[in-house]
Amino acid sequence: MPMTIRIETETGGAVKEAADVHNVITGLVGAADGPPLLLAKYIDPYADTVFNSLQIPDLLSDLRALAQCAKSEAQRSKLLEVMELARSCDSDPHLYLKFYGD
Repeated sequence: MPMTIRIETETGGAVKEAADVHNVITGLVGAADGPPLLLAKYIDPYADTVFNSLQIPDLLSDLRALAQCAKSEAQRSKLLEVMELARSCDSDPHLYLKFYGD
């Protein structure tokens, strides 16, 4: 099932979103063989996962590590798109990055 990644306000309003139709993020998390991931390992393809602004730096670190594991330009492109969403939440304590599973 495709995953939707969305920046939301604290009241649930959508700011910006991206779709991960091919489950690139969870596929790379499952295949990661480097250092342990701090937060990306908690992204659940079957449920919703939420990250706040205090968690974004660690999530970005994980996404950069996953980019090193990417085997195609499509995977790298999707990671860059999600990283841009995460960076948008980094400095605003009232924004959340939500991963919506099936």
